[in-house]
Parts: sequence; structure tokens; C-alpha cells
Amino acid sequence: MRKEYLTLLKEEAARTAETFSNRTTEISNHANNNLNFEVEVIAPMSDETATVTFKKNDGIRALAFFYLLKYKNGPVWKYFFPTDSHICGMSDFARRKSIIEEANYTFRTMNEAKQ
Repeated sequence: MRKEYLTLLKEEAARTAETFSNRTTEISNHANNNLNFEVEVIAPMSDETATVTFKKNDGIRALAFFYLLKYKNGPVWKYFFPTDSHICGMSDFARRKSIIEEANYTFRTMNEAKQ
């Protein structure tokens, strides 16, 4: 992962932890106002994706999927907390994408192309 992307990722992960810890934000956990989130692990998965493990002060961990979007004004990290349904869906997506990539980009010799 490029150093610029990693720096931005660290900043966004810290901002995300603060957002979920802040009692005044709409997405904070209002059911338990004593929860604080901290970034525990940032694990790059590719140049443009990463998982971030957040640890709450009650000992529970949460895993977020971060992905990079490249805008004209510069790259921006976005995230979501995948459910089991998201993970199953993305597993199938990876299988289907592989089939499409193979169909679109498999090298064929001139003789094979004529058939």
C-alpha cells in the first residue's frame, strides 16, 4: 500500500473510532454511553482495501472493511461493518468476477481465435 494511502487510512480509522465514541453523533452507541472505541489493528488487504479492528472498552471487537475511492480532489477512505450476509455475497461476487475476468482477458492464440 502506498505510504500516502496508509497515512490517510490511519487518519480515517482514528476519526471513525472517535465518531463511534462521541456521545453527540447520530451513529454513536446510545444504548451504552460509556463505550469508547480505539483502533487496535489496521491490516491492508490490497493497495485500496483494508480491515480495521476496533476494540471497545467493554472488550468487544468490531471489524470494519475500508475501501479507497479516488476522486478528482484526492483519494478518500470509506468503510462499513460487514455482516455475514455481506461476506457471503462478496464471496460469490469474487467467484463471478473471476469468471468474467477470464472470459474477457484470456489470451488466445491466432488459431484458437479463428475457431
